[in-house]
Amino acid sequence: MTEPKPPMRPSPVSEFDIRLREVRVVSIHFQVLQRPGSEFDTNVTFDIKPSSLGAQTDTSFEVLLTLKIGFSSSRRKAPPFDAEFAMCGLYEHKRGLPADLREYFVNINGPIMLWPYMRELVTSITTRAGYPPLVLTTLDVAKLTAASGLGEAERQRQR
Repeated sequence: MTEPKPPMRPSPVSEFDIRLREVRVVSIHFQVLQRPGSEFDTNVTFDIKPSSLGAQTDTSFEVLLTLKIGFSSSRRKAPPFDAEFAMCGLYEHKRGLPADLREYFVNINGPIMLWPYMRELVTSITTRAGYPPLVLTTLDVAKLTAASGLGEAERQRQR
């Protein structure tokens, strides 16, 4: 008989009622390297970098999400295009958010909330450039947390 798993704890920022008020594109770089329709490896890699951006007040802050798309290939084929996107989300909350939780939000929750908008942007741009639609995978929250280095600190804080 397997033991029941303990219930998942809510995000530490959930009690602060943080809302995404605005999403805007900050920059788009898209350079065609191979003519659309050319054969290319579809092994897509992406590198995301969340960071804090702009003015922060007692009740709002911005999160910048940068995405660099790459293509890995064992056959050394040229990538079809070079692309980098940056998107910003303006978040509001009702009461002061402690600095450690703001950092957690900027690195974990913020990117998760912006990701659907980023996925749509990438799909739209690649399609408009004449390539098959590039639909990015969903974010792996465990990897995102591990990459940020905040997962262990949060576990310690909850003990």
